Order: sequence, then structure tokens, then C-alpha cells
Amino acid sequence: MSTQTGVNVPQTPTLLKRVKALAAVLALALTGGMLAAVPVAQAADSTITVSYQNSDAGFELTRQQLSVHPGLAAEYGYSYHNSVPSTALTALDALVAAHIKVFGSDVQDINDALALSGSGFITTSFYGDGSGVMTFVNGQQPSNGIAAPDAFNGGESYFGYGVTQAVIKPGDLVEFFTTQDPSGWGMDYVAWFSKDGGKVEGLTVAPGEQVNLSVRGFMGWYGLSVPSWQKTKTENIESAAVVPVSITDAGGWNTGIFDKANPLAISDSDGRVSFKFDNEGTYYVSAYQSDVDELPIFSPWLKVTVAASAVAKPTPVAKSNRITFNANGGTVSTKGKTVKT
Repeated sequence: MSTQTGVNVPQTPTLLKRVKALAAVLALALTGGMLAAVPVAQAADSTITVSYQNSDAGFELTRQQLSVHPGLAAEYGYSYHNSVPSTALTALDALVAAHIKVFGSDVQDINDALALSGSGFITTSFYGDGSGVMTFVNGQQPSNGIAAPDAFNGGESYFGYGVTQAVIKPGDLVEFFTTQDPSGWGMDYVAWFSKDGGKVEGLTVAPGEQVNLSVRGFMGWYGLSVPSWQKTKTENIESAAVVPVSITDAGGWNTGIFDKANPLAISDSDGRVSFKFDNEGTYYVSAYQSDVDELPIFSPWLKVTVAASAVAKPTPVAKSNRITFNANGGTVSTKGKTVKT
């Protein structure tokens, strides 16, 4: 798994720290969220998309566009890796921007919520233990991009960059996830929704149209492996609960709570899920690992637009080797083929 500065040191945040973090968030929400302003930066702002997940309850910050500029983190007293040009945007700037969005712009508040070690490791984030925070830029963990044999994970891997060294660019998607693996080894799965063999994060369907997807992913240990090796380690994820995401805007930022009481589907042994929405609108969907005996997942993201103008596609008949019943009560053995009855 990628690391903050090339060494894997995941640790699940304690319940106490999560409670403290939640208390801080609620306090800010009740007081309006925004505090004293930081002087306007001289560098031009750029727009990136950022999200932050700290537990399988949902997202502390759902995907949204934030304005950042080179040197934003430095304005709050944080330092970059010495290889980073002063004109570059970094994942640390994105992380600071996420904290500003949630906790306000007061320097002391940000410093209390986010702390790094002298070597650039995240030690505190969102007022909780930050040692297990993992960074993804456009779905990949930041690295030097130079493949080298990996004696531990097999294949070839890149050397991971931490937030102080990871350079990003305008328009990038920067996601932060906290490992939830109770063993402390950070074996969470990097998960996504798959359709027709490819990753999907947005769909437009007609009301009542069946959405057929798979939940797939690979163990985070392979997050820095070259794509060809990651592909060999990608698996179907069983027992993933697909849930609606309830987005609230209580404090000026969007928190996404998983509606665990009303799952849309639970993935089968092949990772397959099917669900539908009967009414027009825009829906946000994610997933978490519902089986406590399975490894947790970094929750995927899916925007579903339901519009009457969309042309509903017929639901395909799944191929199966099992015996199925026809409408007249007889049986037909499909033997892996679609058979008319």
C-alpha cells in the first residue's frame, strides 16, 4: 500500500479520537463553521475535486470542488518536500483545503486538526489519528513513476510519495481514506464499481431501469504496483453493501452519511449487484464491507442520474449453469447459455 512517505504505517483511528473529531465538527456546524479569514494568497487559485473518508459510516467530506493555490499549506505553517517547486500544487494543499472547508480558515484551528511529523508523515487529521490516511490522485497513489522489482508484493512497484511531495494539477481528483483494517496492517481493499469490465463513477438511467454492476478491487498493499500487476490482483468483492449516500450541508460543507438501514443491494460471490430508482433525480451511491469477517474497503463513488428522457435498456438474462423454472413451472437447464422458454 502507498504510504505517506514510502513506508507503510497504517493505524486505525481510535473511537475516542473519532468522537472528539465529531464533537469538533458539530461545534463548528452550530457556530457557522467559518472563523477568522486568512489573508488572500498572491498565487492564482485552481480548482480540484476533493473527498475525505474516515470510517465506514460515510464521508466526512463528499466529493466537491475546492479552490487551492501553490503555497496554501505553507500559509498555515506546513512544509513541503524539498523537491517540490514553489509554483506547484501538492496533495498537502488539497488536504489543507479540505480542512478549511470543514473547520474554517483560522490557523490555530487548522493546526489543531491537522499535524505532520518533521519527516512529512501525517500524524493528526480531522482531529483524529492521521497515521492511517492514504492519498489517491485520479484513482492512483502518488509515486515517482519509476517501476522497480518488488520483492514483497511481487511484480514491479513504484516508490510512494507522501502528501508533502505529491504534486497535483488543476482538475485532479484527490481522495483521502483512513485505513479501517482492525489488524493495523492496512489491508483495506481499494474498491470501485465496474460495468462492462471498466470502472464507472457516473450513470444515466430511466426510472425503474435495473442497474447491474460489480464491486471490484485489490488489496491496498498493491496500491503502488504497476497497473499490469494490479490487474492480476483485482478481485470481485463479496458482501459489499451498496447504499444511498445522504448528503447534508449543515456547516457549509457536504457530509455524506451511508443509509445502512436501507441498502440497495449486497454483492454476491461474484461481486454483482443490481438495484434501481423509481423516481427521477440525482442519487449518490457508495458501498462498505458489511461482513465483519472480510477486509474493509475504501468506499467507491457513483452518481446516478435518473431521467425519463433516458432510454431504458432491457435487463440482460444472467448466464447460469443452474436449473431455473420457466413460467409454466417446468425446468430448463441453461448450461451457461441464454435459452428462450
